Amino acid sequence: MVDPQIHRDEVLGRQVNGLPGRKVAKSVFQFATPLDLVIIAISGLSAVVAGGLNPFLTVLYGQLVGSFNGFQDGTISVYDRFG
Repeated sequence: MVDPQIHRDEVLGRQVNGLPGRKVAKSVFQFATPLDLVIIAISGLSAVVAGGLNPFLTVLYGQLVGSFNGFQDGTISVYDRFG
């Protein structure tokens, strides 16, 4: 029969120190393949572009709402906007 205290200590030791004989990872990218690194770079660049274009969408939506208000008020006609 296995002593529960020893088993518990072994399990806790593995949780704290990792498995014995395994190499400690120094970086998240240590095990990445070249394709993984390309995908990560494209994802990072896409996130920067999307973050940069976010204020542009605010301006675009503001102009769209302004056009709707102009149509509602009668200050802008369809022909003035698109004609």
